[in-house]
Amino acid sequence: MMNKTQKEQTTGPIRRKAGGDTLEELSQWVLRHRMEGCRWFTVDVYDHPRRGGRVSAGAAALGTALQLKPLLQVN
Repeated sequence: MMNKTQKEQTTGPIRRKAGGDTLEELSQWVLRHRMEGCRWFTVDVYDHPRRGGRVSAGAAALGTALQLKPLLQVN
């Protein structure tokens, strides 16, 4: 399932090409809009976020004990 940003990033260039935009204009549009989306996701275990430095060892232990899943964002 696509969110609104993903759909626009996928169909936007197609619609612009159909509207007569040149390859250079399409390229500029993609470069301007590529950083607009972000992704949210959860992980089941804290091993990788802890090793990667996203969460501390104490937060990982507490989250595991309370059976919480970390919510991460990627821009």
